[in-house]
Order: sequence, then structure tokens, then C-alpha cells
Amino acid sequence: DKLVDRAIGHDTVLALGGGLAIDAAKFMAWKGQKRLITIPTAISADVSVCRAIAIREDWRVRYIGDKMPDRLIIDFDIVQSAPPALNRGGVCDILSCYTALQDWAIAHTDTNETTHQPTIDKTQALLDRLFAQQKEIYNVTETGIRFLMEGYLEEVRLCEALGSPRPEEGSEHFFAYNLEHRMRRSFLHGSIVPLGVVVMTILQERSPDEIVDFLDGAAVPWRPAQAELQDQDLIETIETLYDYCVQENFYHTVINRQKPDRKTALSLVKRITEI
Repeated sequence: DKLVDRAIGHDTVLALGGGLAIDAAKFMAWKGQKRLITIPTAISADVSVCRAIAIREDWRVRYIGDKMPDRLIIDFDIVQSAPPALNRGGVCDILSCYTALQDWAIAHTDTNETTHQPTIDKTQALLDRLFAQQKEIYNVTETGIRFLMEGYLEEVRLCEALGSPRPEEGSEHFFAYNLEHRMRRSFLHGSIVPLGVVVMTILQERSPDEIVDFLDGAAVPWRPAQAELQDQDLIETIETLYDYCVQENFYHTVINRQKPDRKTALSLVKRITEI
């Protein structure tokens, strides 16, 4: 709010940086009804192309506002100068579709929630193209950067047309939100969402091999040690996940079906450490 007050008398907010800087600029532009130009310095999430503004209240994620960038500028030299892990982690908000689509199918089976096959098909095709970009993402090439940005735009448009984040956000994001809430600290979105994809893929009773092979081949920093996480951190996050989702009134996912307890958490963490 203090930033908003400081912007009085200006007509444009320029966001140059990563997710935090862009969210702050989006907030200023939304509150002050100003033009917004975003220049991401790393391709680490879809924050630069979506309307919502992520904030934290008591370390619980909240999405507020409605501000799309009026102009998005991608400078490949700037992006490629960032630590490679930040850009490689940018797969997170497309890769999350892998578990989100399965969660949607689970909700359809368990609660008769309506699905939309054309959206599912388009989202799956986007996922397939992501897997094909593994080498470009690893090398942080212009092709890889362009794919991620265009993939974000496609993902956001699919969700907006549907009127729901269902195709992109599911149990993997809820895992990441609960981890932040319990640990009381921020993480790289590009690290903990891919970790959530691996964990939730296993909870969905699917093999994680395809996901792990893609993440390792692209050098995405998804492993717990890379986020300075101990086994106990993961165990507590998983065993409290159902209660957290109920408290937050999140929609139905595999978490509601499986209701992971301590035994499940111990098994999942053991599986992760063995991968």
C-alpha cells in the first residue's frame, strides 16, 4: 500500500525482476489503475502473464486483484543471465498440469464434477510439447525461453476460457502452499511445485518415472535437499495436507480421496529419497 501511495502522479508501473517484483508491480498497477509493463528477469513462473496477484497472509497464499500486463517484454540476454536453475524451474506452471488433469478426473469420478474434454485435450498437448523441449530448457536457449512464455500464455488462456484453474492447479500446488505455511518461509516456486508433482503423482498411484526423467534431464532443482528440506519437513507437510485443504476450501483432488496420514507420508518420503 505504501508503494501505491508513492506511485501517485505516475501513469505507468514498470516491473523488472522475478515473481515478487512482478506481483508487487501488478498490485500497484491494479490499485492505482495504471499501465503495467513487465520485463521478467527470469522465467520462473507464470506470474508475468496472469491476472491474479499472489500475496501471503499468515503464510497462506491468497490471490487478489485483476491486472494483466499491458505490455510484456522478453529480453533473452537478461533472462539468460539469471541463474540457470531459476529458468529451468519455469517448467513448474506447465508441468503442474500433469497432476492437475488427473485430479480433475478424480473429482469427476468421486463427485461428478463437470469436465471439459476440449480443454483437457489442449492441456495434454501442451504437456507433450513441454516434454519435447527438455534439451532446450536445460540449455536455457531462446527456443526454450520462448516456449515457456508462450506455454504460460496458452495455459492462462485455457484456464480463463474455462473460468477455473482446474487444468493447471491441483494437489501439487496445494502441497506447495502447505509446505510454505508450515515452514513459514518462501521457496522457489520452480522447486517446490515440481517436487509436489512428483509426490502427488505417486499418491495418484502412478509411476513418477516419466516426470523424474524429464526433471532430471532438464536439471530442474526439484529434489528436497535442493530446497533445504529435511525428511521430517516433508512428512509433516504430507500428513497435514488433507486438513489444510479442507481449511482452505480447496476443490477435490487425490488428497480428498487418499487423505494421507503419517503412514502414507512416511511411505511417500521413503519413495522420494530412493528415486
